[in-house]
Amino acid sequence: MTPGSTSTPGAQFGRAIRSALVYDLTINLAPAVVMSAAVLWLADRVVGDALGALQGVGPMIAATAIALALLVTVAAVLSFLILTVYAVAVIHLYLELLGVDGMPKQRWDTAARQSRVPRTVVLGLLVALMGGSVVIADNRLQDLHLGRDVEITAHRGSSRSAPENTLSALYRAISDGADYAEIDVQETADGVVVLLHDTDLMRIAGLPTRIWEADFDDLRRVDAGSWFSPEFDGEQIPTLKEALLVAGKRIRLNIEMKFNDHDQQLAERVVELVRNARCTSHCVVTSLNQQGLARVRELAPEIRIGQVVTGAVGDVSQLDVDLVSMDQALVTPAQVRSNRRAALATHVWTVNDPDDMATMLDYGVDNIITDEPATLRALVNERAKRSDAELLLLALGRQLRH
Repeated sequence: MTPGSTSTPGAQFGRAIRSALVYDLTINLAPAVVMSAAVLWLADRVVGDALGALQGVGPMIAATAIALALLVTVAAVLSFLILTVYAVAVIHLYLELLGVDGMPKQRWDTAARQSRVPRTVVLGLLVALMGGSVVIADNRLQDLHLGRDVEITAHRGSSRSAPENTLSALYRAISDGADYAEIDVQETADGVVVLLHDTDLMRIAGLPTRIWEADFDDLRRVDAGSWFSPEFDGEQIPTLKEALLVAGKRIRLNIEMKFNDHDQQLAERVVELVRNARCTSHCVVTSLNQQGLARVRELAPEIRIGQVVTGAVGDVSQLDVDLVSMDQALVTPAQVRSNRRAALATHVWTVNDPDDMATMLDYGVDNIITDEPATLRALVNERAKRSDAELLLLALGRQLRH
């Protein structure tokens, strides 16, 4: 060492190692990783665009199977490339530390023999990995729903085919194959529970009359159908009692209580009407109003109740309800799983686009509320013909498309 020099053999050795590491990372490994990520991203985009152009369940299943095979192959090749580059980098570092440019063939062969893993150990590891994969897959499949058990709810009756919240809409929901009809109920000034969504009659009859200001006899004279189509001229605003009579055992009802700050005994009257119609097992009562739901629970614990959700859900385990009725924009696979763990069914509204319907089916929701029950019924019937493997491919294909 020359006088005044602060460099030591250890420092020089450290600089040599750092230099070798920087060289391998910047010249070999980093470019390989970047190139692999870019190729995989490009393949994913191409596959997604190709799947997005397809129409029909059959072509989607076949194309998804091919796309998955392609992506798995590309990923395997790229992974092998990265591992190879990594191995070369390790060897380069090892030789750098030895201070040699290479090693004799005899020494390489000896090292290879000494580092060879017995075949029994390799086989044991493969068996363990496969067993672990089976266990994980089984646990996942236990929580997997493929849309076979979904129930269909006609929103306000079949409101695309008939005036909403009318008996005609209920009859159409039955013919469309819906499992439920969702209806909105409020009280008149004289305490009759009728089907109506808005707080006034402006939208369906052009009248500014508030529901709590009108007696039932006055509402009975209102034309609630001609706004929709001349075919329904003279359609009346029905009572909940009439709706329960029409529904009977043919279709279940989702009765949403609309509290308007002028309510008298809405929860009590709904419970009484449902019980008198002997439909407690064929109805669910839902609402935005938690106090109203709590009152139904107190009066009739045998009736299933559901919280209508329009914002952040929070801790669903704290809700004393049987189901949550959620805006479509709030529904995610994680939220559906969270609801299920809390023993809550997931109802989602209002889903009218066929692609959105399929997405909700893939998410595993329990009930889809739609203005297009006939379209959803056809989709559910089509999926019922498919095997579990085909439905999985459909779900994966939808993920790749988006």
